Amino acid sequence: MNSRSVSTRRILTIFFIIFTFCLQFLSTTQASAQQPLCGYLTWDTLGNYGYTILITCTTNERLFWFATSAPGLSPGNYYSIEDPVIQDLIPPLNLSGGTVSRQITGWSNYQIINSCAACPSDQAQPTFLIWRYPTDTLPPPPPPTSTPIPYPTLTPIPPPTSTPIPYPTLTPIPPPSSTYTLIPTISRATSTTQSISTPTPTIDKTSSKSKSGEVLGISNDPKLVSVGFYYPPKNLMDKILHITDTRNDSDYARDILSKFNFKSPELKNKSASSVIKEIENATIFYFVGHGRQQDGVSFVKFWDGENYSFLFGGKSGDKKFKYEESEVSAFYVGQINAPNLKLVVVNGCETGKKIESPTNLLSSFQKIGVDVVIGFNYEIHPWDSELWGEEFWNNLENGFGAIVSAQMAADTVHKSIRFKNLKRTISRDTLEFLPKSGNDINIGQIISDQ
Repeated sequence: MNSRSVSTRRILTIFFIIFTFCLQFLSTTQASAQQPLCGYLTWDTLGNYGYTILITCTTNERLFWFATSAPGLSPGNYYSIEDPVIQDLIPPLNLSGGTVSRQITGWSNYQIINSCAACPSDQAQPTFLIWRYPTDTLPPPPPPTSTPIPYPTLTPIPPPTSTPIPYPTLTPIPPPSSTYTLIPTISRATSTTQSISTPTPTIDKTSSKSKSGEVLGISNDPKLVSVGFYYPPKNLMDKILHITDTRNDSDYARDILSKFNFKSPELKNKSASSVIKEIENATIFYFVGHGRQQDGVSFVKFWDGENYSFLFGGKSGDKKFKYEESEVSAFYVGQINAPNLKLVVVNGCETGKKIESPTNLLSSFQKIGVDVVIGFNYEIHPWDSELWGEEFWNNLENGFGAIVSAQMAADTVHKSIRFKNLKRTISRDTLEFLPKSGNDINIGQIISDQ
């Protein structure tokens, strides 16, 4: 046997040994197990933006935990997180409570616990598993020792009863469930510099809500004016996809607030004049439809089934003008007398564009005394508008403030999947609201101020 043949056999033998070792390694290797991560979930802020932060029980490290990606999170509770995956934040978040340099990006399960002392110590599971062969050699994972949090359970925590919560402290107040003890009426903001006080409602949890969603015990029912339209389709595709129909979006808001005993007339395909009459004794106004900004003036378009009419920002202007070869009526926010109006949400394109302009819709509503106004500074797609509206009203129902609800809804839309290469048109960058600083307002506060 020549030397070359012996060398070849030796090389093949060594290769076979290494290959066998690798297979054995892959079939048995696991990442080291770790104990559950436990901590207290709270809010922190960066300007007008709110962040959910987990303060760990063992080291008091502050970790960012994105609330929208973890259904059911409720600040004010202790959590146990199984198999946490923690990554660096680049760049770090310089929040009001200090810098946060790491974030929680993955987990297998999480659940509420009573305190740090209740942190389970027998739920160690692998943070990740390396691919192995064969798979039937893997031991089954241990069963959870407690019930996971069901989605979409949200339990907002009431604020302290002693001092108002300045915005942007984002502790949600739970909605009323039955008997509501009203708080004396608070003074309403009349300018951007006057803050909105934050009353704390007293809620009697011993009674129940009726099946119709009616909340008992509220002596002065608040009113929602929610308006949607079926605009004339511009083409066959608009008609097939219902691109120009916002009536269901309007009804969604009415359904949510009916649970809080809000009166809400059915307003579909109504003129601007008829809607303005309803706004004058309303608590919340929600418009979902076409908006536009032109030459610093923003406006929204109404359709009554036969004719268009418009609501412009500003105090006054022409009563009639030409639109699509027809003479249409024009109305102005500055002419509206609505002393009880607390919240205005204008879900339409460019309704918040050039918000500093005196003829902007949002700033005009704030000038007539509305506490919080919300809109958009960019063109938004009807499908994005619909999703944002549903998420906004869901968040508001769960006790979050209006501005925080709008921001969370924008995050949800921005991260959701549409079609390939089509970007969402709603994000925090396209969201506009007033006041930029001061206090947010939620359902409990709106009702208690009636």
